[in-house]
Formats: sequence, structure tokens, C-alpha cells
Amino acid sequence: MGILIAAASLAPTESKATPIYKDVTSTDMTLAASWATANGGAADPTTDWTNLASNTLYFTEVFAPTAGTGYTATMASNMSVGAIRLDRVGGTANANIGNVTISGAGTLTINGNNDYTTGTVQGIVLNSALQAVTGGTLTISSNIALGASQQWVAVRNLTVSAVNLSSFTLTANIGGGTTTIGGVVSGTGGITKQGSGGTLLLSGTTSSFSGQVVLVGGTTEIKSIANSGSNSSLGAGSSS
Repeated sequence: MGILIAAASLAPTESKATPIYKDVTSTDMTLAASWATANGGAADPTTDWTNLASNTLYFTEVFAPTAGTGYTATMASNMSVGAIRLDRVGGTANANIGNVTISGAGTLTINGNNDYTTGTVQGIVLNSALQAVTGGTLTISSNIALGASQQWVAVRNLTVSAVNLSSFTLTANIGGGTTTIGGVVSGTGGITKQGSGGTLLLSGTTSSFSGQVVLVGGTTEIKSIANSGSNSSLGAGSSS
């Protein structure tokens, strides 16, 4: 475990992805029938669903509940996706994006793509500028596993539970709100905090990841620090 204050750097590049949009058919997000090929559409994805591991699951203003209310998508089995995004698609600001929760016993593997912006890999995006105030929050209580190094880009509150970094780097690019990692963070990878407008909260106290924590800007809150090999919010402590 180590903490490094450093200049900003970009995540690896990834190929362009296809968005798949949530519809009202079912709360079970593991079903292709719960999604559509167009925002507000009804046609189920076929080829795009087959390639889900590189594509984006998108909660938009057309589907999502009224701002201030909540919607829970269930995930009873494992899923592998390119990215998760909660943002508007329309051209004007509105208050129609509510809060979304993803829960269930399955593990959500996020591989990253550049559906949001080219040049870097994003895994989770809550970053529509017009929805910075009225846009919804995203809570993922299911376990998350990274399939590649990636950024989580947020201007609103993002809350996740346990995260398995594997050997990858998770970059929290926060422009507003609080991104909270509340469960155990494991693996040999590390965490980088970027962005000056928000807070990264590492509230889990028994994380075991062994990579570096790099703080580039903004505020980072840490609940516990340990040494002599003990686990903490910053991962496994070092006895050296």
C-alpha cells in the first residue's frame, strides 16, 4: 500500500461501443428483453446483447423515474458489460432522471469502453453537465469486478459496495458529488483520484488491495489506515 500525490494521467484507450437503453419491460437487467436498441424504443437488442461485454447499459431520461424517486434493477446472475451510464440523451436539461439502484447476488464485471468519450476508458458514467443538479444518483450494491483499467466519471453521487480490482487501476474522475466505495476493495491493482469538484470516500475498513492510491486533485476521505500487514480503507498495510 502507498499514497502518491501526482499529476493527472489518462486511462488506456478502448474501442467505441454501442449503447443499449433500459426500457420498462422488466426490472431484471440480465434479460435482453429489459433493454432496447434505441432510447425510448421497444426493439430488443440482439447482436448488441451478444456483445454486451463491450457495450454500454444506459439509463436515460426517457426511462428513468421522476427525479427524487427511485428504481431498482435486479441482477440475480453474473453480468459482464462494457459500461454503465445514468445520463440524459436529449438536448435540454430536465428533471426526469431519478435515482437508480442495481442489486442482486450476481457479480457485475465492468470491462470499460469509450462510449462516453474517445481517448480514455470509462466504466461508469454520471456526467451529463445539464443533469449535474437534477440528474439521479447511482447505487450498485452488487459486487463489482474490473475487467480492465478504467475511469468512473461522476458529477453526482455514485455509491458502490465491494470492488475486485484484479490487477487493474480504477480512476475516480469526480467533478461533483461523492463517489463512495463502501465495501472491501481487493486485488493487486490501485486507485487514482482525479477531478477537483467532488469527493472520493473510501469507507470500507477491511480492504486488501495492494496497489498504490494516487491522489491527483479534489478531496479524498479515508475511514481507516493500518500498517504491519493489516487491512484498511487504503488496502493491505505494509510492514516495511
